[in-house]
Amino acid sequence: MKKLTKANYFDPTNKAISNSKVSDFLKSKEYYFKKHITRELKKRQTDPMKVGSIVDSILSGEEVPYSIKVFKYEDASLFEKQKNIPDERLVTRAMADKALELANAVMAQPFYDEYATHHAQFQRPVEGKIEGTSTCGLIDILTNRNGAWFIDDVKTTTERGAADPKHWYWHAQELGYFRQLGAYRQMLALELGTDPSTITCRHIVASKVEDDLFKVRMYILPHALLSQGWDEFEAVVKLIAQEKEWKDVPLTWESGVELTFGAQEEEMEEEQTEE
Repeated sequence: MKKLTKANYFDPTNKAISNSKVSDFLKSKEYYFKKHITRELKKRQTDPMKVGSIVDSILSGEEVPYSIKVFKYEDASLFEKQKNIPDERLVTRAMADKALELANAVMAQPFYDEYATHHAQFQRPVEGKIEGTSTCGLIDILTNRNGAWFIDDVKTTTERGAADPKHWYWHAQELGYFRQLGAYRQMLALELGTDPSTITCRHIVASKVEDDLFKVRMYILPHALLSQGWDEFEAVVKLIAQEKEWKDVPLTWESGVELTFGAQEEEMEEEQTEE
């Protein structure tokens, strides 16, 4: 395949494995097969995904890839024309307004001006290989500041999910965000010929607190968390490359999984209290 760019990143010809594909495989082998191999399943965007995509477009200065859906009473002519536009390309005015407010909240932060100062790259593709299997990622914002590299991933979420570091940790863990940046960091390090530990990764999290109040938080990801994320990404990519059956394992009584996470969390909190 030709060199990966933002323009061809989402093209069907891009067979490289991304973090979103890893998430699909972990969800279900059969789901992965039907979505990415036979393409029986259409790729669908949820409303939050569309809002996040609009925010990315605004921050990077690119054209927003959606049209605002109109009702017949607003514009009968445009309403008829939009019948030929797939739902995946349409958003409500409320979604567009929310995305604009979230993007404005990010751009209003003092740190944001430094992106221009240091010539930040927006929507920057990265590529790699794991035992011959191609991998890829799309960095939201990549900055080099005085020789040091920074990967910033902009996330939009509910206020509950971003309320504090603990809530964000579990939210990010559930959605594979640490695995995502662990993979991005590793691929970038390979490209630059540098140690992954020298690259700083951050989550820029924007949320809506109330109707006219939007809040932005910044969470810096520790090296250990990113290393764990990369290990998981690498392991799953190898499983995808080796998969032949594309069938989920039938459930038996013996294959039930005991939930111990709550107990582990309590133990971790007790250890931190003792320290």
